[in-house]
Amino acid sequence: MTRFVDTFTEDALRKMAESRGVTGAQSLPIAEVKNKIFAPPESIAPVVCWLASCMADRVSGEVFAVRVGRVSLFSHMDETITTVKNGIFDIDEIWDLMPILTERHSNLKFR
Repeated sequence: MTRFVDTFTEDALRKMAESRGVTGAQSLPIAEVKNKIFAPPESIAPVVCWLASCMADRVSGEVFAVRVGRVSLFSHMDETITTVKNGIFDIDEIWDLMPILTERHSNLKFR
């Protein structure tokens, strides 16, 4: 949580908290609302320390969200295989191409 948080109006913070599923966002003290949607430095620092350690030597390009009592790892899109041509692919080309593009993903396990 930085000074940037102070640029939000109280109403905007409460609406943001509601949209993120914070129960009682309209009646909680505003400091508690802020803590539920943003993390103070003391919540983020342990994650930063871990990321800077050798324990995280294989972590690269990941997005984490840290709030009070909550740490999340986001999944993001990666371009893993690409086929390029001049112009638009027609339906027959797509039918031939898609099995090749998706072949290596046949054993994906989704969380």
